[in-house]
Amino acid sequence: MVSSPADADLVFEISWAFSTGPDILGRLRLVILDPKTHITLWTMSEAVRGATLLSNRDKNFDQAMTALLGRLNVLAAPAPPGGAAPN
Repeated sequence: MVSSPADADLVFEISWAFSTGPDILGRLRLVILDPKTHITLWTMSEAVRGATLLSNRDKNFDQAMTALLGRLNVLAAPAPPGGAAPN
């Protein structure tokens, strides 16, 4: 963590978009940017399933966030020997 984006190696921008679909409440989106060039390096998104009860909507949001962070962990994992990228 740094005090300004210009001092960062990467900028993580997370956003939320509501959906109009019957089963999807919305979508979490993570964009990873190069702060010096403002070029998008990676984009990931995860659907958040809708639910009638607030507790279930919260649980679905948490599951989507966990899935998004899991994909980020795969991206951040060190490359295996031989330089091959993880699948």
